[in-house]
Amino acid sequence: MNPSDTINFDENEIFLLFQEAGMLEEPVVNQRRVDQVIERAMHEKVAKELTSFVFEGFPAVMDGLFSAASGKINHPDDDYKC
Repeated sequence: MNPSDTINFDENEIFLLFQEAGMLEEPVVNQRRVDQVIERAMHEKVAKELTSFVFEGFPAVMDGLFSAASGKINHPDDDYKC
């Protein structure tokens, strides 16, 4: 970046612009709403993890149980000796 292309901003000018626009006040934080958003995010995370376990892990467990019950190995490439 060429230093001659940069614009010099005076901090006081920027402060005056924000003051004229009425943007100096910080927004009020609604803690109840923040807590609700956090709680919802936690519930969604638990639901996602439970769903991924059921749809990804459970079929593999059932396949293993059926293989053990029938005495057949459905996956001959798997090394069970390790």
